[in-house]
Amino acid sequence: MKKHAICILAHKNWEQLDDLIEVLDSQYSDVYLHIDKKRMDDFNRYAKSHDFKRHKNVFTIESRNVDWGGYSQLLVELALFKEVLNREEKYSYVHLISGQDFPMKPMSQIVKECETIGADYLGFVIGNRKSRYVRRLRYWNILVARVRTSRVCANTRKAFLALQMIIGVNRLKHCPLTFEVGANWMSIRIESLKYIVDEYPKYEKFFKHGISAEECYKQMILKTCPSANIVNCSKRYVVFENMSPSPKTLTMDMLDQITASDAFFARKFDDEVDKNVRLVIKERITQNI
Repeated sequence: MKKHAICILAHKNWEQLDDLIEVLDSQYSDVYLHIDKKRMDDFNRYAKSHDFKRHKNVFTIESRNVDWGGYSQLLVELALFKEVLNREEKYSYVHLISGQDFPMKPMSQIVKECETIGADYLGFVIGNRKSRYVRRLRYWNILVARVRTSRVCANTRKAFLALQMIIGVNRLKHCPLTFEVGANWMSIRIESLKYIVDEYPKYEKFFKHGISAEECYKQMILKTCPSANIVNCSKRYVVFENMSPSPKTLTMDMLDQITASDAFFARKFDDEVDKNVRLVIKERITQNI
């Protein structure tokens, strides 16, 4: 049975990341890790003092500054995927997770389920809800990296978007792909990942100047793959409340709902908010191995 590749984007909570990699059993998986460049010094201090190199199945790629929702995040994902595809080790599946995810079952069970069903688990927004996200790619999105830290940049971007709406800009007018959007995190077969990576350069211009394009390009490209076996489910337990764009941090009072899920992974956990819920899940996973 071939191993699975786990691609992780991390930027905080190094002990939590350490534990995550610990339970991603090296017998069944290799980890491909990206640390946000803004936090690299902090990570290096932790890694040195906690013998992070003991994880023999971890491959760290070159660190870049990541602006969540910006094009930099999409580029880091592609860099991780290319690293996986270029390795001599041949994998059967690739899972994309964040450093604040945690598995809901042992890797042996995740591997067995994937190999048995052979599906590409990737979430899609369907129905009328999809139309509200088209603006992510339809308009030129500028100053994405600075809108959270500069009111001037935020207002400038807002005014520029309004102008584009008035004059009828549509960057997708000549895009041969159907617009799709959904969950960023996924668990797909290696041949489907290769298709996405190989096809991406043809359509890069439609994603490069968007916002949160990392939640669109995988869906839009894989939808055109003749051999794809897409299941509209990311196999992630995640809770969104009150129309928030960010998932709710999982806590002990949600433990029963979390563990009742059939997901591969849950998110997001934050040890600074509630460490115990993650430790309880870790113990259960360890006992089930």
